[in-house]
Amino acid sequence: MKSISRNIAIICLLFTSLVGNAQMPEGFYDFIDTTAPGRIMYYDVVSDTVPYTAQLCGGIDSTGHLVVPDTVVWDSTVYKVIGIANAAFYQEDMLYSVTLPKGITTIG
Repeated sequence: MKSISRNIAIICLLFTSLVGNAQMPEGFYDFIDTTAPGRIMYYDVVSDTVPYTAQLCGGIDSTGHLVVPDTVVWDSTVYKVIGIANAAFYQEDMLYSVTLPKGITTIG
């Protein structure tokens, strides 16, 4: 049952990504990860104390397949990725699949 719910959530995220393609406006995220060529990931800090956590609030990948990492490093701090923000893939019409880490606990 948990697998079905997770798959439904992923499908919903992908459908919301079919509207268009735009960059995330500054101020809607805390930091950007561009460590992989052709990939941009926008994150919000959820907790800036131990354990450090963040949520993905947008992502673009030129291949069309986005892999959300388990952790991300920003300003020398490792953040565990625990959530996907509301409308994280809104207007990302080039995104056709998303792979989520097991540590995701919330999807907006």
